[in-house]
Amino acid sequence: MTSLSKQPQDVPKHAISVDSHVERLSLRSESLRPAPIELDALVSSQRQAGQTIYNFGLPEHVGFPSCPGIEPQEETTSNDEVDRNEKDKAEKNRAEKNSADSQTGVAQSRTLSSAHHHPTGTLALKRSILRWSEADTSYHPENVVVGSGANQSILHALLAICDPGDSVIVPPIPRESYLELVKMSGCRPMLAVSTGEAQSGRIRRESLLRQFASCERIRAVLLCNPCNPTGEVYTANELREILDICADYGVYVLLDRRLWRTIPTEVRKDIALDSKAHLPWLIHIDSISGDFESSVGLRVGWTISPSDVAERIANLQKHGGSGAATPSQMMAIEMMNAADSAAEDMRADFLLKRALWEKHSRDIPHVTIYPTSAGVYSYWDISEAIGMKTAEGRILGTADDVSEYLLESFSVISTPGSAFLGEDLSSETSIPPSLRFSFGTEKEAIIDGLARVRRAFELLEP
Repeated sequence: MTSLSKQPQDVPKHAISVDSHVERLSLRSESLRPAPIELDALVSSQRQAGQTIYNFGLPEHVGFPSCPGIEPQEETTSNDEVDRNEKDKAEKNRAEKNSADSQTGVAQSRTLSSAHHHPTGTLALKRSILRWSEADTSYHPENVVVGSGANQSILHALLAICDPGDSVIVPPIPRESYLELVKMSGCRPMLAVSTGEAQSGRIRRESLLRQFASCERIRAVLLCNPCNPTGEVYTANELREILDICADYGVYVLLDRRLWRTIPTEVRKDIALDSKAHLPWLIHIDSISGDFESSVGLRVGWTISPSDVAERIANLQKHGGSGAATPSQMMAIEMMNAADSAAEDMRADFLLKRALWEKHSRDIPHVTIYPTSAGVYSYWDISEAIGMKTAEGRILGTADDVSEYLLESFSVISTPGSAFLGEDLSSETSIPPSLRFSFGTEKEAIIDGLARVRRAFELLEP
């Protein structure tokens, strides 16, 4: 294992055993699987009873994305037509096989090649990803590895750069999947908890330096910008400081960029991620479903990383996992191409929904609402509501109780803070009881759903 002291070389070289990581993938699933959420049956029964459920727990995705150039096929062929088509196809195949024309073999090879599955992504998709990510001046297609969603990409990146027992720093209020992904890679998650200041979802320079001084086996820092669940955005200075520190200590930065296009343009342009000192230690993470509404079923995510890391991720994915389906890759290209011309519309839609959310959530009692700078999430500190009673006399002792109260009595879905930390790290942080809501839904649902949330908190009694 390479020492975490300052590295004189520009590009890291590690002897990582991919086989050992692949072997471990199937050994940890039972012990690391999170407890099941018991909301599905309740939501189903309420919907059967005719109640409207407002899903503020996750962005509301309706239907499949409409992509130019890719149209759904209607199945209108009769059985007789199928038989005739099969006979015609067989005759054509026999004719091609018996043909003396050498070009037939070439054409067949090309057909097979174009139909072959690309486990790390097609060249066309990799080029589209670099353009979409505004990274085409610093990286080449070989730096891109396409997987089945951002979480798979994060896991494969961790497996490629870490050894079992290494530590990975995560934000003080981490995205809900981060802790489990770090554990699945055989590593130990460390919360970058700040002291003596207001709690934030961002990793602070001081907390980072404090943890580097106290632990010798930190291998990576995993963070997201914009922050999920808090909706905060790192400034260019903050990101630069983190990258500087990590480059000095020889520690990778996994930058989860999902929903990055909702960051204000002037802020985004100021965030330069092309420094030669940073590139050997920077791994970009993103996905289609993380950036586009109505595409949650399109499992296409990717990493953009240094060449040696990309090679290890690609080897791991080829032998121990699966890439994105070829039709999904084709659709992703069309979506990114269309989004290039619609980027301002996407940003305008975000601003409109955020303004609507802020207007209708203003002055709700017993809550403190974090400002959302980017993303589609609203993070609420509900400390004041803890210990209060509902109209039915039930005492709300935890954020989970409040979330359940909103669902059972007002048909609104939220995500309690316990989903982000889990029980094993609850003692290491001072994060207050909280809820996360999403306003990635229809405008009418935002207005009516927030009216229900307001009524729910107004009815609480000491």
